[in-house]
Amino acid sequence: VYASPVALSPRAKGILFAQLNAFAGGTMMAAGKEVTAVLEPQRFIALMYMIVVPVNTAWWLLTHYGVIAKAHADDEAHHLPMTGRGVAWLLGHTLASVVGIIGLWEGLALADSAVGSLMSRIEVVVAIILGMLFLSERFIRAHWFGFGLTVAGMVIVRWTSLSGDA
Repeated sequence: VYASPVALSPRAKGILFAQLNAFAGGTMMAAGKEVTAVLEPQRFIALMYMIVVPVNTAWWLLTHYGVIAKAHADDEAHHLPMTGRGVAWLLGHTLASVVGIIGLWEGLALADSAVGSLMSRIEVVVAIILGMLFLSERFIRAHWFGFGLTVAGMVIVRWTSLSGDA
């Protein structure tokens, strides 16, 4: 039985989780920058995932067995069959995650946390483009305006970082 503690639409819950991710991600960037000052990024990544994997596994087990409520209904839409297509998406996601995590922490060890974290968010642009190409996602005019501001901000930060002003 699925019971939601707060009556929010799936889209509203998605936005709320994205905002939680943004807050946690920003905190992670600042804290991680300090950690990479005393640990090389490879060791930091290994130690971080030695903690993250068991915690995420426990969370999945608790939601899977109904100990805590899931954020979404458990329906067929949330189950990708592990056929050729499902395995390909999983392997692509895993490879992109590994490359992304290494790039993030190696880059953050060398750049300011503000500049490094903002530049790593080029992932937003990539996610939007791939979502439109492969997932049939569409934007309304206001989304395109926000997208343009995001890209402009990244260009400005990148340009000033290269010129030595930041």
